[in-house]
Order: sequence, then structure tokens, then C-alpha cells
Amino acid sequence: MRKLTIFSEIAFFLGIVLLAVGVIFMIKSDFGISPVQSSAYALYTAFPKISFGAYNYLIQFVLVSILCLSIRKIKLRYFLSFLSAVFYGFTVDFFEYIMTPITAQSLVMKIVFFGIGFVCIAFAVAFFFRTNIPLMPYDIFVTDLAKNKGYNTNTVKIIFDISALVLGVILSLSFHKRLVGIGIGTVISGLFSGITIKYLGKAMDKFIVFKPLVKRLN
Repeated sequence: MRKLTIFSEIAFFLGIVLLAVGVIFMIKSDFGISPVQSSAYALYTAFPKISFGAYNYLIQFVLVSILCLSIRKIKLRYFLSFLSAVFYGFTVDFFEYIMTPITAQSLVMKIVFFGIGFVCIAFAVAFFFRTNIPLMPYDIFVTDLAKNKGYNTNTVKIIFDISALVLGVILSLSFHKRLVGIGIGTVISGLFSGITIKYLGKAMDKFIVFKPLVKRLN
């Protein structure tokens, strides 16, 4: 069977859109968002004068800075990765605005919203890993830190996710005296996102070929 060819840059754009939509649906489900988003959401709900998207790319800027200091290198793709984070920030703010009227008024709808959000995010990440564009700073931080320090990538990823969750809990309890944006959905995301992304990616590879317009930046 002939596979569908999609330009990697288009796949990356679709990934950004799916990621933004998925995050908003998960927020509206009130079951909790992913660990890496929890800190930004805790800050946003405590200090809403800065948008949720802006908190996201500010945190990712800090991560890129820490990475550069840790490995003592500055690469062009880190800058491009941060630009992707900024684009994502504006995209998530846009969808938060246009999806304002959408609410989950029952438990069933909350479950549906969470399911939609979870699948959208999994598809988004699967797209990201098949493009020739630098990953988002969250992912680059894990992969490059592990590579340059000689650590196991999965181990670094687990430590990073746990640290992000702990920071989200600390910020949430500090500013709200309760957990905000952290719940059963956060646990589900942490446990099942990886395997879901893996199998979605394998399914994509059976039907789609990703072709870059621009040479990959190393």
C-alpha cells in the first residue's frame, strides 16, 4: 500500500495545534494536566495577568538556560526550540480563548474531555518525533542532558517528570493551599503517555512518510 507523504514542517504545525487543543481539553476536564505543564498552570491560576502560554515558554526558557549552563554549549537548535515554545504559547492562549464557552457539565463529559485531550497530546508528540524540527525545550532538556552527561535517557525522563510534578505540587499548595491542575489525570498521563505515543507512532509509520523541506539542524 502506498504511504501518504506529509512534509515534516506541516506535521510539526499540526503537532503544535493538537498539543494546544489537548492541553485545553485536559484543563476543562478538571482531572489534572501533565506533570510538565503543572507548574505553568499553578503560576497562571495564581497570577493570571500573565497568560498560561507565556508561563509555559518562560519556564522552557529557564530549562534551555539550565541545559546550556550544564553542558556548557549553546546550539542554534536550542534557540529554534525556544521559538517553537513561544509559538506553542501563543497557540495555547488562542485556543484557550476560543474554547472558553466549552464546558464539561457532567462527569461523563469530563471523562470525554480528558480522553480527547489525552489522545490529542499523544498524537502531537508522535508528530514531533517524526519531524526535522528541534523538539520542544522540555524534550530537548531531557535528551541532550542525558546524552552529554552519559546518563540513561529514560532515567533522566523519569526524574524530570517527577521533579516537574513535585514543583507543580509545591507551587499549587503555596499559592492555592490545594492542588490545582493536578489530579488523577496527571497520574494517568504520567503512566500511559509514553506507551500510547509509542503505538500511535508505529501506526503512523505504517501509513505516513514524513519528508522534510529543510535539512535537519544538529
